[in-house]
Amino acid sequence: MTLVAEEADGSNIGASFEVVKRRLGQLKDYCSQIGRDVNSIRISGQFTPFLAQGISDANKAARMWAEYCGADLQRLVSSDRVWVGTAEDVTPGLTNGLN
Repeated sequence: MTLVAEEADGSNIGASFEVVKRRLGQLKDYCSQIGRDVNSIRISGQFTPFLAQGISDANKAARMWAEYCGADLQRLVSSDRVWVGTAEDVTPGLTNGLN
């Protein structure tokens, strides 16, 4: 994150919420040390939602993606970076994770 603080216009942090929070804290500290406004850096995250009208369709989409990628379905959906369900199912978890 030191390089991001010193040189970057943006950074994509593809990790769990806990890791993202830790890295953002590091970035804020580094920016403070060098006198840079952390808000001048675009930050994005990488999460994979499988959303559908119902949970069975969302699970089907996740299963199809896992098969396409050659990934283990259980490992894929157990990741805290993957969200499966309806928008109503996943919104509270995403909101809590981002706060």
